[in-house]
Amino acid sequence: MHAKQFQAKILTVVGGLLGLLFYYLYIIFLMRLKAHFFSKTDETISNLVVVQNWGPVDYWLDAGLIAFFVVAGIYILNNDKLPASERARTIEFIKSTLIGFLLYIPITVVAFLSNFIISTKITIAGGYIFILIIYLIFRRKVPYKNDLKRG
Repeated sequence: MHAKQFQAKILTVVGGLLGLLFYYLYIIFLMRLKAHFFSKTDETISNLVVVQNWGPVDYWLDAGLIAFFVVAGIYILNNDKLPASERARTIEFIKSTLIGFLLYIPITVVAFLSNFIISTKITIAGGYIFILIIYLIFRRKVPYKNDLKRG
């Protein structure tokens, strides 16, 4: 029994690391995309490329999907070993993370366009609170099979 628990923990850690790897690839993609489309060369200093900073939009695009990638990586390696109710909750969390991420982007855009100075921590905390609210709304709407048996 201990070997199976150890194997499950190892798969969870490896899945989390796989998710982090995908997250870093996403960050590299974002950086290259931004450098390619939203940068300009400074004429006064040779070989200096200036990339525009979008404040809260950048903060959220950079940090908003960490939880998605980590949980998705764990899910990819463990989905066949999870019970049906746990699998449904994980998929629901992944969906709510993506929906919350996408719905929070316009909020950060409005903050940027309104010239609000918002720190990185407040932007990211607000986004993850937003994701948590969406997740709780999803949880409230969909009862699980095991929850129906109890009530």
